[in-house]
Amino acid sequence: MQKLLIKIPEYGIIRSIIISMEGTYFHSTCKANRQSIQKNGLKYTEIKNPFEIEDNKLDWLGMGIYLWGNLSDAVRWSYKLAKENKNTNFDYIIDNYDIYNVKVIYDIDNYLDLSTQYGNYQFNKYINECKKQMNANNIKHEINYEKYSTRFWVSLLDYYEFWNKSNIYFIGGNFAKRKEINYKYSELIESAEYQYCIKNKDIINKIELNNDDNNISEYLSFILERNGVYYGIRRKDQYNCKVF
Repeated sequence: MQKLLIKIPEYGIIRSIIISMEGTYFHSTCKANRQSIQKNGLKYTEIKNPFEIEDNKLDWLGMGIYLWGNLSDAVRWSYKLAKENKNTNFDYIIDNYDIYNVKVIYDIDNYLDLSTQYGNYQFNKYINECKKQMNANNIKHEINYEKYSTRFWVSLLDYYEFWNKSNIYFIGGNFAKRKEINYKYSELIESAEYQYCIKNKDIINKIELNNDDNNISEYLSFILERNGVYYGIRRKDQYNCKVF
């Protein structure tokens, strides 16, 4: 656990506190998975050898349980899943996709934010440590930073179990960032979807089906009206994390 030392200048007192984070995140999935989730919980995505799979077919945050930071992004993911099944009808999406609230509690040292400079510094540090281990074990691969993407390196760290060895149980980063012109409302909006991935199930405190039907319907109508183009919906569910 991380201990934060706080000095009170007037008295020269140093206090030590432990920083933990608690938040509710959102997971979209097919309704057909409901019984399995109720019985066994959420399922990890499969671990893959990144050297044996095309880069663009690797999950970008590697093995784990994928979450969104707000309900609106989770609804849009349901839309994308439905689009893959070639049916983006409002009733079809509502009837065939579930969203789960996932409460997680973790120490701040167990989280890595790939969208920050410090997170990238740590990420590259883990990559170099992994490469050293591979060389020590005579694992030979032609590794070139220019050739491989973030998803390759994340998957490589999964494959060699570096996340848990480094006590990183939860990672996140910007899933998409783009500027788009909304001609209907004549505005330029820069948007970023932030996605999370749980690397260790022990940080999960509670999983429950989301029953916020009104907001789900409102967000879905908004998304369908714009043909799925992301316009950065950010409302009351944007900031979901607290420190205690």
